[in-house]
Amino acid sequence: IRMGGSPSDWQGSITFHYNSDGVGTVETSTSASARSGSAAARTASTPTTTAATQSGGSTATAAATRAKAKALYEQGYQAYERQDDKTAFGYYSQAAEMGDAGAQDLLGGWYEHGIAVRKDKSQSDYWYRKAAESYRRDADAGDKQTQRHLGHLYRFGNTGLRIPEDKSQSDYWYRKAAESYRRDADAGDTQAQYVLGWLYQCGNEGLLIDLSQADYWYRKAAEGGHEEAKKALIALYKKPAPSPTYTSTPDEPEERGVGLRDLIKYIPLIPRK
Repeated sequence: IRMGGSPSDWQGSITFHYNSDGVGTVETSTSASARSGSAAARTASTPTTTAATQSGGSTATAAATRAKAKALYEQGYQAYERQDDKTAFGYYSQAAEMGDAGAQDLLGGWYEHGIAVRKDKSQSDYWYRKAAESYRRDADAGDKQTQRHLGHLYRFGNTGLRIPEDKSQSDYWYRKAAESYRRDADAGDTQAQYVLGWLYQCGNEGLLIDLSQADYWYRKAAEGGHEEAKKALIALYKKPAPSPTYTSTPDEPEERGVGLRDLIKYIPLIPRK
């Protein structure tokens, strides 16, 4: 008989009983010290689930879900680029169900305007509402692109998402985004460095024009191998000087003045890296 534990845990007796039909049963008994030692051994060897372990597992699961949703979103975008709206709709629907804010926003627009599906106001309202909730969730969690996007939404307003023009909210989210980009730029994120360079170059989203800061961040990104930053650094010193007016950002093409089909693919932020 194979038993677990150390030999000291086996103190006691094992008795076999057989009835007239040859069916056997086993009776065991152990000493108090052996029971105590065995219990201690089991306690020491049995893994315990702590709050930290649960939290870590939950965080890992959430990250995996977001990654899967993002992959589905990208597949939808690729199908959309091929003019295959029905396939794109399928991928976007899966991503939306998994909580992807951009996909939820897209579904709201597609149901509203009848792209790949029949117009359905109740479905449109539902997905717009989910998207607004998800944007806020991601922004509160520190996602810098979503924070910038909320800044844009509050700056211009968005009827579908029921977000009004609100300068104080726009300024708040632009400021949070700038802090997040600065945090990641300081940590060596070349895309964040590139975006900061652009923001300082154009003086958008709560930052004043500061060409020395633009030069600094473009140069940091370029040194890290960011190709667009290298081009931006060269262009920084070309004439005429950069305009301080609102233009497309490195993370988000201009949303105003474009057709619906072109606008759809820019929600929430394209390209998504």
